[in-house]
Amino acid sequence: HTINELLIAPGILVVIVGFATQDSVGNIISGLTLQMGKPYKYGDWLQVDNKEYAEVIEINWRATRLRTLDDILIEIPHRQMAAQNIINLNRPLRKHAMHISVGIEYSAPPTRVKDVLRHATANAKGISPEPKPQVHLKNFGDFAIEYEIKYWIDDHSKYYEISDSVRTN
Repeated sequence: HTINELLIAPGILVVIVGFATQDSVGNIISGLTLQMGKPYKYGDWLQVDNKEYAEVIEINWRATRLRTLDDILIEIPHRQMAAQNIINLNRPLRKHAMHISVGIEYSAPPTRVKDVLRHATANAKGISPEPKPQVHLKNFGDFAIEYEIKYWIDDHSKYYEISDSVRTN
């Protein structure tokens, strides 16, 4: 009876330690995988799981630390990062496209609206001159025609100021 207890106790201890360290080991392995694949680096702007835009400010052995446009710090364990969809806005180039939807009343001719929106966007502060902004008729709403403006920016940290400039123009 005592021999069985002596043999079972270490086995139970191994199972307990295994469960206790499962997340840490998973984060370390996922971290090594992320380090080898290098999907992002310090300073890159990411969109994580089609939600928040955030800048990579630290990558350590356990997690990636991000800073949002609102200066909120988010720490995501590597195991969770590896399981999420990540869009790196800095790769392959730092310049990337953004979109804004605008509703315009039905009485305005679409060709004229597109010209005005393209001109207003091209003259907004922070917009990359190339490629040129694009405007597409997106949808017919109940009270307005919805247009989508596509423009390119080089510095995502200025996204709020740039989108404000586009909307103001």
